[in-house]
Amino acid sequence: MNKIKVILFDNDGVLAHTEELFFEINGKVFAEMGIDYPRTEFEHHTFLTNLGTSGFMKNIGCTLEQIDQFKTKRDRLWQYAVTQTNVTDEFAEAVFNKLKMNYTVGIVTNTNRENFTKTHHDSKIPELADFIVLREDYLNGKPEPDSYLKGLELAKCIPSEAIVIEDSPRGITAAKAAGIKTIVIPNPVIKNLDVSHADYQISSLSELPDFLMTM
Repeated sequence: MNKIKVILFDNDGVLAHTEELFFEINGKVFAEMGIDYPRTEFEHHTFLTNLGTSGFMKNIGCTLEQIDQFKTKRDRLWQYAVTQTNVTDEFAEAVFNKLKMNYTVGIVTNTNRENFTKTHHDSKIPELADFIVLREDYLNGKPEPDSYLKGLELAKCIPSEAIVIEDSPRGITAAKAAGIKTIVIPNPVIKNLDVSHADYQISSLSELPDFLMTM
């Protein structure tokens, strides 16, 4: 195995604890619209596929009008809520500063530019990253490998010179499809999902610098 030169971080669930807030807001809007919200089914859909909320709502019989109405309400609530709190992981900035002494550090996310910016409204993470791959930068979302292939392109490295930090099954699948080994950091939201296809597992972002020294 080549020496690791590049660390590619997922954002939501790894650098930012947004996932519980996301599901809470979705549940609130579903309730307001009188739509049954099978949260466990929605979580599996979110973490295992790239079909998005629209795909989930189509599967449970919602109309296009309902989907548009839902997304308008959800996005408004989300963008307000995420700017009212600090969702960035408490160790993220310190970990980035430490890793940047020895590695190229990038962020690879399914999140679009507007939501990413709002998520890190009071964080230095965007300026600490050497590059950021956002949803506008590639064709197919995770679990397809497009985002991580774009990350490799920007880092100018081969897959064996990189490692991915993920939390979700679809993110792990995307990284492995791009030929990159993966470290998973499980969080409470995904505790019931299978992440055993990751190559390594740690319990906290704070453990990452020391763990990388063992590789």
